[in-house]
Amino acid sequence: MPVTPTSMLTVLDPVSRRGRELCEALARSLPELRRRYFHTTGDAEHLITEVAGEAQLVQPLLDPEELEGGMAVILTAPPSPAIGQRLRAWLATEPATSVIDWSVPPVLDAEVAAIFPGPQGGLPGKRQFQAIAPALTGPVRVLGALAPLGVSAAHLTLLTPAADAGTDAQEELAAQAVARLSGHTPARPRHLPSILAFDAGPLPASRRDHLAAQLARLGLPLTPHLSALAVSTFHGHVATVVFTLEGSPRTSAVEAALRRDPTLHLARPGRLGTLSQAIAAELVQCGELQHLQGLWSMVLTFDGAQLAGPQVVIDLLTSLTAA
Repeated sequence: MPVTPTSMLTVLDPVSRRGRELCEALARSLPELRRRYFHTTGDAEHLITEVAGEAQLVQPLLDPEELEGGMAVILTAPPSPAIGQRLRAWLATEPATSVIDWSVPPVLDAEVAAIFPGPQGGLPGKRQFQAIAPALTGPVRVLGALAPLGVSAAHLTLLTPAADAGTDAQEELAAQAVARLSGHTPARPRHLPSILAFDAGPLPASRRDHLAAQLARLGLPLTPHLSALAVSTFHGHVATVVFTLEGSPRTSAVEAALRRDPTLHLARPGRLGTLSQAIAAELVQCGELQHLQGLWSMVLTFDGAQLAGPQVVIDLLTSLTAA
């Protein structure tokens, strides 16, 4: 690929955990794309990060207009309140630069972005993109594999870890656990929906609505009903998928459809395993397929952060540069 002025990528917050992970992947997979770095902490100090063994200067983002030029701006962490409102306003009106929201929690509204990766096909004319929520990656792959059989209805129940609310939420969950084990009352939660250590509860309406909005924009043959819980885990996802199919297919036909997707693994009965065994795996582990009176169901374990990892951003950038 020839290097041109529009081959410049802007990565925001490369010093965050996700930012470091993405920058290393970009350096390996797309070395021909030049990169510049800004942080959105609200601090005016310059920072230093290391990418592919070399020190890189990370400038403070003082004015969103500094982001002009180049092919794309990639968000890897929510901005601080000091810069967040101006950054969102600029992202909403800047016509020439693609915006890729790979932040957890997300920055853009799902209603305005093309969700990637997804079964919606090509993305011509799109400018704002948002990575699929990690909790949706497993169920969406299952529904995509079942689509040729004709899914007439579906309901998803998602069990989401602290990681889905960001790095600060993981640290908060650890502090809650220490407090409870010490016989103390945990501090009032700031990033988690409630005190979740050794507990579980519903997601806030805003996060559930965001998941539902993404589902509606993925281009699935139908939009599933959705339930979602926050649970006392740091990483990894559990989901149940309940669905009906057109006609009366045999169990063997449903299993065959699932096996055609190489990212799905059908576990033998009683051998699904624990959530921790799915961490860092590229596969969605599918429990035994259950069928009763026309209703099908299965339990999934998967690592959504892995399935929606840096490679999905690289694949999107590759498609944008080829367009």
